[in-house]
Amino acid sequence: MRTPAATAALICLLPLSSAAAQAGGITEVRATYSARAELPGGGSQDLGTRQVTVTGTTVDGAPAWLVVNAMKIEGESAVDSVLMGAADLRPISRRAVFGQAKLTIDVQGSVLAGSLKSPGGTGDISIPMAERAFLNYYALHTAARTWPLALGWRGTARVLELNGRSELTPVELVVEGDERVRVAAGEFDCWRVHVTGSGGIDERWWVSKAGGRVVRTREPIGGQGAILQLDLVAMDPAP
Repeated sequence: MRTPAATAALICLLPLSSAAAQAGGITEVRATYSARAELPGGGSQDLGTRQVTVTGTTVDGAPAWLVVNAMKIEGESAVDSVLMGAADLRPISRRAVFGQAKLTIDVQGSVLAGSLKSPGGTGDISIPMAERAFLNYYALHTAARTWPLALGWRGTARVLELNGRSELTPVELVVEGDERVRVAAGEFDCWRVHVTGSGGIDERWWVSKAGGRVVRTREPIGGQGAILQLDLVAMDPAP
């Protein structure tokens, strides 16, 4: 049986950008996640930890959020930073360093413009801007704190994809149920959000009902049947 909140969610179907503009909920925080790959045929591989830090800042005098993902993969450090407006979560810029590769993207009017530099050369990036756009999934995770999640809620967004295709890929998000999840950071009552899109995007996120924190994510990686799972280890005030 659907609750009144679920019925309201089905009627309103608020787009993510509208939900963000109408609601607060984002706060400064540093979240630490463990990363593990479940391998085909059994077994798993520890992929270390990653820290996602959200801090408030200003860009040209306007309030903004800075979302930084820092991690190590096979000994290589990676830092991926996104700036987005505090009022509407509109993208401003992205800076990332993955080993010897460096990504630079800025929103210039109606275009995402930048470059990806690596030892193999430099590729220019020019992508038309779109509504409800996010420059990586960690920025989209941060936006989850503003959504009016309930059973039956649906939303749409676009996320920047650079793996073999440079585009703002449409994704659909659907609350398909709720579940109590135990992770190292504790037990959380969560909404289970199914995220799908073209190019094989098929993820599930467990978002806490209290605070809208992403507690767990699962997604296919590598094209060979492996699953990447992130679990929340700790939640601390941003340094």
